[in-house]
Amino acid sequence: MLKVLCLFFVVLLCVSCAKGKQDAAGGPGHDAETPSAPGLIQPEAREAVREDQPAVTESLPQAQTEAAVSAAGTEPAQSAEAAVRSIAALDLAAARIEPSCYLEGRDNFLSQSYHDMSVLYLVGFSPDGKIAFLKQEELDGKGGTDLYFIIQDLVSDEILWELQAPTDESYWLGKDLMDLFLSDNQELIDGKLAAYGISIVSCPYERFPYKAADGRTFEARIESVDTGKLLYDMFSIIRYSCIVTDGRGRSKKVVADKEIAASEAFVCGCIKNPFEKRLALIIAEAVYGFEGCDMKYSFSGCDMQKGF
Repeated sequence: MLKVLCLFFVVLLCVSCAKGKQDAAGGPGHDAETPSAPGLIQPEAREAVREDQPAVTESLPQAQTEAAVSAAGTEPAQSAEAAVRSIAALDLAAARIEPSCYLEGRDNFLSQSYHDMSVLYLVGFSPDGKIAFLKQEELDGKGGTDLYFIIQDLVSDEILWELQAPTDESYWLGKDLMDLFLSDNQELIDGKLAAYGISIVSCPYERFPYKAADGRTFEARIESVDTGKLLYDMFSIIRYSCIVTDGRGRSKKVVADKEIAASEAFVCGCIKNPFEKRLALIIAEAVYGFEGCDMKYSFSGCDMQKGF
């Protein structure tokens, strides 16, 4: 009898131990093919740890973090300056440039008859040598105002895109014409700024000589000759070049042998591209107009390293 009772207690003890092991393993529905090993964090517990710990990308180097963010479908944030590509952010008053044909140290007797009422507005630059600007031309003779938005490649000096305001009476006279022009075309202009990678920036307009950060002093001059040819048997055609020197005995032509019906041409000043070592030279041409000459302004690019 004693042996029977001992055997009964042993059986009960085994059953109790087996039930305890089954509960610890997850109960009757637990997958037998994925047993719990010592130190293994189960899926539910692993998610809880993620919520309590900082994101993994925060501890990665910046380049790896940006790559991870880009792979996730979201571009890393750009700098505030580079991200400004809406023409609505342009401060017209700060961007206004009024180049003058009155050059310091020169007696411009002929310029007394020049109509110098045009205005330029710098919009911005791209890191690969593009410039965006606005041009407002007061028209002698017929009167009125012509407005342009222009994107130019300062490497080749090619005009990449140009938008002109309507030439009807809606843009003929009145105040705030440039504001109206930009408001009417904001979506189109913003698209072009993004397409060409141009950021809206504020840069100083400077006279020559221009002193570079590396100590060089850049000068610019115009050399012109009368071709002896006439336009409409009335207007003389000149051929001119713009030559830039770097202050160390080296020079290059940024405009070479351009022919135009004009009395003369001037280098007015320059603007430095803040994203690269390139100057945007402003050149004025005194072209023949209704009464006297009208000053027509354009940009020409000058790489500050190549060609010298």
